[in-house]
Amino acid sequence: MSKRIRAGLIGCGGISRQHIGALMQMDNAEIVAVCDIKPDRLAAAAAQTGAEPMEDWTKLVARDDIDIVHVLTPHYLHAPMAIAALKAGKHVLTEKPMASTIEDAEEMIRAADEAKGTLNVIFQNRYIPSTAALRRIIDSGEPGRLLCARASVCWHRTAPYYTESGWRGAWATEGGGCLINQSIHTLDLLSYLGGPIRRVRGHVSTDLLNGVIEVEDNCHAVFEYENGATGVIHATTNYGVDSPILLEMVFENGTYQLLAVGCSTSEVGGGTIGRASSPGLGQEIARAVLDAAASVGFAPAFQCCEHLNRALVVEREIAVRFSLPVVFAVPHPKAGGSCASAAYRLMKDPVLVASVSADAGMDVGQTLIGMHLRAVAVPVRLSADRVGGALLTCARTRPPLIGGERARYSL
Repeated sequence: MSKRIRAGLIGCGGISRQHIGALMQMDNAEIVAVCDIKPDRLAAAAAQTGAEPMEDWTKLVARDDIDIVHVLTPHYLHAPMAIAALKAGKHVLTEKPMASTIEDAEEMIRAADEAKGTLNVIFQNRYIPSTAALRRIIDSGEPGRLLCARASVCWHRTAPYYTESGWRGAWATEGGGCLINQSIHTLDLLSYLGGPIRRVRGHVSTDLLNGVIEVEDNCHAVFEYENGATGVIHATTNYGVDSPILLEMVFENGTYQLLAVGCSTSEVGGGTIGRASSPGLGQEIARAVLDAAASVGFAPAFQCCEHLNRALVVEREIAVRFSLPVVFAVPHPKAGGSCASAAYRLMKDPVLVASVSADAGMDVGQTLIGMHLRAVAVPVRLSADRVGGALLTCARTRPPLIGGERARYSL
């Protein structure tokens, strides 16, 4: 391959915008040609990229000035286009799914084995920071054996989404419905993170769009990993909105408990909260908490001040473990507070999360960490009740005790 990557794109529909945007941001890549059978799409892509517009994809893959072909077409076209490009000596990057049938996928693999170029399939969710962090945790062996996994993809697709496309909703052209299209990235992560799956039993149906589409709009399945762990998945396009995807994996070893930490360095230094923030004190306290918490199995979450909506600083791996809602800001002493700002700079891979339900809390000063504790909070009385000039308040949590006057809570 030449030093500068020369790309050709087949298909200028909606997903092409992602590929064009990424390629145009790369210093070592250029888009040489774009191809589509719809003149308006083709003209728009050519104008955006400056690439040569082409209507015949077979001529694009035959060009000598293209190193890699991006296949961004309906599912049933992935196999013939990818195989032709591989036989022409090109590298191939195809959108998901790899193919619409197992037989086509296997033929693509055989073509890649015999070709000079490589075959690549888009599964970008493997590379997002949260997935990478979770993969590092699993690979470390710390969580132990996977016990079970579950996934839920509840999205919304209407009849026009299928009928106006010209190819979606039919077995011959889409190859499947909510599983092969909307849920495929989640399916990929279940095996990428959990390991090989040895058997599956499931059911698919066409419910809300019965009579409109051939493929499934609802699916549920159980499966078993090679290590014996079990999993379940539910996928549907019958929901009223695109709900957030759920992916949960349970491992045998207990992990960290969350410790919410609030600290007013102004009060520690003897002043009024918010009036005399001290970065030096913040760093000392944050470092001490980080060192001590790790030794006793707590993961600290440092609360920022109200100027960052009392968001909390945690390690990215902790945000992944506890499925915490990540938000973006970089705390500093005037918006976040000195202690949280110091923690952000001392952690390996910090992120800001909107909220936590912590197992315990430590309030150095009057920073109101109670909003981040799970029910029910129970005071912890320590021998020391102050850090410098700041009042020290600590708490742990326990499950709510339910019952009347005759209820018992131990044997």
